[in-house]
Amino acid sequence: MGVLALRRARRQAGKPTKVPYSPLTGEKASSTNPDTWAAYAEAVKVSKEQGYGGIGFVFTPEDDLCGVDLDGCLNPETGEIDGWAQEIIEELDSYTEISPSGTGVHVLVRAELPEGRNRKGQFEAYDRGRYFTVTGRHLQGTPRSIEGRQEQLERVVQREFGEPGSTNGHKVPHPEFVSELSDQEIIEKASAADNGEKFRRLWAGDTNGYASASEADQALCSSVAFWTGPDPDRIDTLFRKSGLCREKWIRRGDYRDRTIARALDGRSEFYRPGWTVKRKSGNGPENTNNTVFEKLPDAPPFPVDALPAPCRRFVLEAAEAIGCQPDLVALPVLSLLSVGVGNSRRVEIKRGWRESATLFTAVVKGRTGP
Repeated sequence: MGVLALRRARRQAGKPTKVPYSPLTGEKASSTNPDTWAAYAEAVKVSKEQGYGGIGFVFTPEDDLCGVDLDGCLNPETGEIDGWAQEIIEELDSYTEISPSGTGVHVLVRAELPEGRNRKGQFEAYDRGRYFTVTGRHLQGTPRSIEGRQEQLERVVQREFGEPGSTNGHKVPHPEFVSELSDQEIIEKASAADNGEKFRRLWAGDTNGYASASEADQALCSSVAFWTGPDPDRIDTLFRKSGLCREKWIRRGDYRDRTIARALDGRSEFYRPGWTVKRKSGNGPENTNNTVFEKLPDAPPFPVDALPAPCRRFVLEAAEAIGCQPDLVALPVLSLLSVGVGNSRRVEIKRGWRESATLFTAVVKGRTGP
């Protein structure tokens, strides 16, 4: 549930401003910093005691609330509402209050804002990263409770902005491509990629470094999408195996579908075994239409069975625990073993040329992921 930030009334160019302040510290607050927010009761108490100009409700990805701001639609003298705004109020049919200016209204609904634009003329809508000043001046004739209005909100937004040009409904750019990798292979490859550390933390459910759990969900889906290809069901299946999966993902189909759609929106590259180098075709500028993939031969698998028996099990178990290919464990292990052998054993390369058994190895990091 979103919490409330405080605002202190100031005037700028003849109009009161809405600068947010924290009820906890009295310092300036931020709609993206939860440490500067407080609960409703505390915000109201501090607002009254210290003479603040009002309170503001913060919308976050973790709640299911969306605010619709209809500006300049209410005549404060007659109470009449412009037709275009009245139509939206009746469509949403949820808690509505008069804005602090007295010339607009705020409608609060339980829904997720469709992807795309959220502001046009006198219409604004937000479900995260912003706050609404709230007055408690209920608009007569509207519900006193905040209602679930997902379909209604989508219809209103579509009328205001037109058909969204995204992957809503799971329309994807390469429906013909299907990954042949198993779930375990995808996890291993993603863990060993350039951004493998980031993937491993997200996979384990670590959201440190992200503004919210929803932002972490989006990052993991985007990473998984590169390996699965444009397959929403496969992305969902893998996400449910991760440490980020929680009740919101399982129960909120609208949230789940939208997060996956955003991960696929505009994506034109997916992992294909052996197809790893992107090059420009022709002399024109590089873009989606003239970009092709140049096939590289697949590297042969590391001969784990060729390892000495005592270290074979260690290599396989360590690779599985770390989440990487056996090669990345086996090569350093062989180097350590060769150091132990040292110059006590020599190998004849050709007549008159003998070398010690010491191995000099290097693991070269290459780009294998997004």
